[in-house]
This record gives sequence, structure tokens and C-alpha cells, in this order.
Amino acid sequence: MTRIAKLVAALLERLEEVMIASVLSAMVVTITAQVLARYVFNVPLSWTEELARYLFLWLVFLGASQAMRRGEHIAIGLFVEMLPVPVRLAAGLFVHTLVAAFLAVLVLMAWKIVGVVAPLKSIALKVSMAVVYLPLVVGGAAMFVRTLVTIGRILRNGPAHIGASSL
Repeated sequence: MTRIAKLVAALLERLEEVMIASVLSAMVVTITAQVLARYVFNVPLSWTEELARYLFLWLVFLGASQAMRRGEHIAIGLFVEMLPVPVRLAAGLFVHTLVAAFLAVLVLMAWKIVGVVAPLKSIALKVSMAVVYLPLVVGGAAMFVRTLVTIGRILRNGPAHIGASSL
């Protein structure tokens, strides 16, 4: 990987981390505002529940991408670790190719849905419903790229050891 590619990758990873922290912070503020408005001031806010729900979607898909970067998604490695290296290599390539295919379909279908729902407005916030489906595209695309990087790493370095946090 060239120096520029490493720099771009590091910047994108940092951007993703900042987005996750920002979304989580916004969720905490939104839910705190709702609780205070409802139970302290007895004036419930109509928009906070919807905003918290949409922020949660962003948090889930961006967080799933971060989990993939760190290798923290669940993996069953008990039997795979007992296989000979060539078979582990083939199994790793096969599994990651299936994951990449699934993510490609997810991103393409989610993008189509974003186009269909873009003119619709949400009930309370009156924002485009594309905002609700866009996390599937962004998070799915990030996971797709990370899966391709993992496939490249397997081809260069052989199968990776499945960590102790896995099954």
C-alpha cells in the first residue's frame, strides 16, 4: 500500500470514528432532552423519538463497519483453526467472497430504496426519508471495501488467526 493510500485510509477511518462519536453524542443529547421535557417540564417533544431512532440507525451501520475493521464481528473459528493452512485459506476466501457479494447486493438495493423514498418526508422532522436508508448505503459500502481489503490481505499473507474473542 502506498503512502498516499495509507494516509487516505487513516483519514477515512478517523472520519468514521468522529461520525460515530458525533452520532452517539447527538443521541444522548436528544434522549436527555426528551426525558427532561417530558418528566421535568411536562411538555413532551414530538421530534426527539424520531430523531433518536434515525441516529440509532446511523450508529448501528457505522459501528458495524468499525467492528469489521477491528475484526470484532462474531466468528466461529474452533474448526477452522484445526484445518490445514491451504484449506483455511480457501475457507477464508470463500467466506469473505460471500460477505462481499452480500454487501454489494445490500448497497445496490439500499441505493435503489434511497432513490425511491427520497421525495417522502418523515412525520415529525420533515426530512427526506433518504436519511433513514442512507446508513445502509454508507455502512454497507464501508464494510464492502473492508471485506475486499481483507480478501487482499488473505491472498498476500495467508489466512489470519481467528481471535480469542471469537467462538
